[in-house]
Amino acid sequence: MISALLRFFLFSVGVVLAIKDNHEENGGPGLRCADTVITYELNKSADPILPCQVEVGYKVTAVEWKFPNGSQIVANNKCTLKNTDSGAVTVQIQNADVGDCGKYKLKVGLVDGNGVHSERRGHVTLQTIPFFEFDLKLSFSVKKGKTSDEIEVTESGSAPATLSWFKNDIPLVPDNNRVILKPNRKNQPNGILVFNEAHYHDRAVYRCVAINAYGSDSTQTILRVQNPLRWVWPLVGSFGALIVVAIIVAGDEFYKYKRPNKLHADNSADSLPSLDALTEDAPMDVPDMLARVTALGYPPSVISAAVKWRAKLEASRKKRLQTGKHK
Repeated sequence: MISALLRFFLFSVGVVLAIKDNHEENGGPGLRCADTVITYELNKSADPILPCQVEVGYKVTAVEWKFPNGSQIVANNKCTLKNTDSGAVTVQIQNADVGDCGKYKLKVGLVDGNGVHSERRGHVTLQTIPFFEFDLKLSFSVKKGKTSDEIEVTESGSAPATLSWFKNDIPLVPDNNRVILKPNRKNQPNGILVFNEAHYHDRAVYRCVAINAYGSDSTQTILRVQNPLRWVWPLVGSFGALIVVAIIVAGDEFYKYKRPNKLHADNSADSLPSLDALTEDAPMDVPDMLARVTALGYPPSVISAAVKWRAKLEASRKKRLQTGKHK
């Protein structure tokens, strides 16, 4: 009976002390600092401020902040303590990193308007959202049918984070055979993405997202799958260009051969009579034709074409005479 009463007494005392400690930890009259959580981004050169507001009607007589490890915070290059006229009792952490995260405890001495002194306690929790220690490269290349390099990410937030991969913004589902996700060097699950026997349909934008209780971060890269015969296509293009040029040149030469009367040495030759006009008169010998064209001022190339044109007309006329079709 006595043992049971003793246990009940000790339990009651423990409950009262726990309630008292919790009340003190969460501020109390005069101090607003109820389990505040401050989050920040490590990769943004953050200088987080740990706030604690004193209510109107109270004055601060003493302030004591403690690090998560229990040591007292003093003003230095790392920490700045502020006790403003508005009643704010703050600490600013310069260039905070993951090691600065945790629960910071505060003890404040207060005096109210009646001159009554009291002591209040509170705490502020400092946490970081996830962040990747380095961004992925802009792109990775792998030959078709080969194994890709390990695409690795490393997350360094203050709280555990889950890593998820997306292919073109669609959740990536590994098959543990060809597409594999495995832990990274910090043993974080899904920290490394590997492709065995890469296929063309693996080409995509791959994004990794880290999420914890305080936020998220992401990084992405492009996977390029190369064709082993990719060097053939430039040759095919060059060969096709040569064929086009050859067709153009051949067509131009054919046009010159079939229509020599259209040839002119320069723009001034536009006023010269056409070869058709020169050959529509009475038949003449080739020497006469040559002399006539030369006298008109045609260049040598046109003269040569005229001679060939005249010879062709003469041959055609003789053929018609032989077949009895000449009138």
